[in-house]
Amino acid sequence: MAVTREGWWGAALLAGAALLLLWAQGWPAALPPLALLPLLLFLCRDPRRAVPPSPLGVVAPVDGRVLRVREGAWDPFLGREALVLVLRLSPWGPFLVRSPIEGQVMRLWRLRRGGAYPRPRGGQRPAAAGLAVWLRTDEEDDVVLALEGPALPLRSRCAVPPGARLGQGQRCGAVYLPARVRLYLPANARLKAEAGRRVRAGEDILASLVHEDVQARAEALAS
Repeated sequence: MAVTREGWWGAALLAGAALLLLWAQGWPAALPPLALLPLLLFLCRDPRRAVPPSPLGVVAPVDGRVLRVREGAWDPFLGREALVLVLRLSPWGPFLVRSPIEGQVMRLWRLRRGGAYPRPRGGQRPAAAGLAVWLRTDEEDDVVLALEGPALPLRSRCAVPPGARLGQGQRCGAVYLPARVRLYLPANARLKAEAGRRVRAGEDILASLVHEDVQARAEALAS
């Protein structure tokens, strides 16, 4: 089982604590950190995912459940109407973020609770702290991935800088509990997932971007 770098660092700290307790107080004191090691490695696993052959598909960025779907909602980052999907991260991980589309990272935003969005409407303000990533496809479709959670427990990071390219389903960061994820898609995107559905990051398609010529070429190559 592949494990993230953060998982190995945590395992090293637990092992060090166990050795210190073993030296200072004996085996009984060292057992609790040793017992936590398998759980930590499980939560920090980095499983392989089979990205679907759908160039216009928007894949799930995290493992979890679709909480809500809103059509015609306001995108406070790019100032447009959008199709918005809200996902809740699975409490059992893996706590990895994958790119929902193939494209270029245009910009990153750090959010704080009660702060300001770049382009709000009607006094809209972030209800939670977090991180937002603006992605643009080669067909110039814009997708915003926002990671949200309480200011102190949430720790999120994006491993790619603005200007970098990401592949569809490529690992691009990590987020830790508690957290929700919002996807802001073009308003004409076709919804593929309903509220309540469980999804796997990098594998399950949530929506598809609308470009008839690209879709026709993809279907021709697949046939």
